[in-house]
Amino acid sequence: MIKYVASGILLYLIIGSLLYLSQRRLTFNTSEKPNKPNYYGFSKTIEVQIKVSNSIKLLAWFAKPRNKKPTIIYF
Repeated sequence: MIKYVASGILLYLIIGSLLYLSQRRLTFNTSEKPNKPNYYGFSKTIEVQIKVSNSIKLLAWFAKPRNKKPTIIYF
């Protein structure tokens, strides 16, 4: 019984460590610029460039809300 508990804890620690070490690759897009919104099926969505400073521009997507429904903002 102790073998199974120890194995489970070890497996949990190994998986947790791998997720911790690879979280940046799992979370962020590493392929430079993503495809256009139409590629993902968002036909009424447009790309917007937000200028943050002289050398930094953020790429955002914008879609007007339908039927006065709330807007979701995702960072």
